Amino acid sequence: MGERRHQSGVRCLIRQDFNLAPQPSLAEKWDVSADGKVYTFHLVRNAKFHDGKPLTSADVKFTIESIILPYHNQGKDHFGIVDKIETPNSYTIVFRLKRPFAPFMQGLTTDGAPIFPKHLWEGTEIRKNQYGLKPIGSGPFIFKEWARGSHFTLERNPTTGLRTGHIWIALSSGTYLMPTRVCRLLKAANRRHVRILPLQRI
Repeated sequence: MGERRHQSGVRCLIRQDFNLAPQPSLAEKWDVSADGKVYTFHLVRNAKFHDGKPLTSADVKFTIESIILPYHNQGKDHFGIVDKIETPNSYTIVFRLKRPFAPFMQGLTTDGAPIFPKHLWEGTEIRKNQYGLKPIGSGPFIFKEWARGSHFTLERNPTTGLRTGHIWIALSSGTYLMPTRVCRLLKAANRRHVRILPLQRI
């Protein structure tokens, strides 16, 4: 459930389509050097965290170096190859690798590196930071509450819309955001505890 919650509440530099090809998210475009050792990402200019603060390259650098690398269970697998992270300006982030690493882009997707606000995490004990349980991200849904053992509630972020064809479904194990056709297949298969909600009710 944690990964699904991340996918709705936070964003990453890139996302993957159904063919696992990288697509823009927080990064609107990127370049890879000819030798495969330098990845340069150019961030969108209008991204904001749910508390209204702008999301910049400083947040990306802090997230990777201070949260993902030391604490994510795959942090060292994905980012141990990084020699240096540079932020030449607020909307450019450069990863310099020790050597070419083909799976590097995969580590920048939602499961690998959701971006967190530096201003709320820097200088704190990461494992005990209060925002680990009430996260503030930049995704299409805003965290509202978590009742342990019962449910958690998300509200739609008015500053980011959903693409047509995506709806919420409620499962016995939680609430998920899925493409419409997936929900219809689940209903057709008579899966229990599936409830389709139209977007206007979210």
